[in-house]
Amino acid sequence: MKTPGDDDTQQLPWLGRASARPRDLPVTAEQPIVPSMTGPPAAVDGRPGRRLAVIGLMVACFAAGATIALLASTGLPGAVGLRPWRSSSPSPTQPPPPGIGDPVRDTTIEFRVTDVTCGHSTVGEGLLTRRADGQYCVASFELSNLGSALAILNVTDQFAVTAAGSRHRGDPEATAAANRLLFLLPLPVAPGDAEAGKIVFDLPADAVLATLELHDSEHSDGAVITVAATA
Repeated sequence: MKTPGDDDTQQLPWLGRASARPRDLPVTAEQPIVPSMTGPPAAVDGRPGRRLAVIGLMVACFAAGATIALLASTGLPGAVGLRPWRSSSPSPTQPPPPGIGDPVRDTTIEFRVTDVTCGHSTVGEGLLTRRADGQYCVASFELSNLGSALAILNVTDQFAVTAAGSRHRGDPEATAAANRLLFLLPLPVAPGDAEAGKIVFDLPADAVLATLELHDSEHSDGAVITVAATA
């Protein structure tokens, strides 16, 4: 302790000493505690960036869907110069049905109708003349027996079908008159032989002939020919 008159500039010796360190204090107590930096702070956690990524992904998906929808619309591909997608294989087309002049076959008989006319009020001449109840349709035909057995052509096994769907059998008497009795009906056709003649149908006056059903026999499936009959 200094007294008056002492020299204040003179350094005094340190009389005290440091207290001993407590024995139970760990060594690390004297070291500063530094927070671990192995990852981002909990307050940051990367969530704002993750939200931006999700929003960007949603926007990209929406844009892709809108683009696909626009390209699938009817007029857009042509408007932007794109050719519409088409299958590499062409779609099959149905062949046209057989018509006048086309050969058709039912069992062993091959038919070919060469001409059809309608609107006839009579057929035949003289005593062989026959008058129609409505109108006569006359079909000129050629046929061949392609089988190995005798075929019998029966007029009543042949049908004329109208546009309204009504079916009319061939008229035997009118057919005989139209052929001037040059052959008898039913008509026998030997294997390998060919014949030509006419079959006559009596249709209503206002009917429109659509097709002919030509049969080898009464129970055969028949062959259908589309016709465009003229008066």
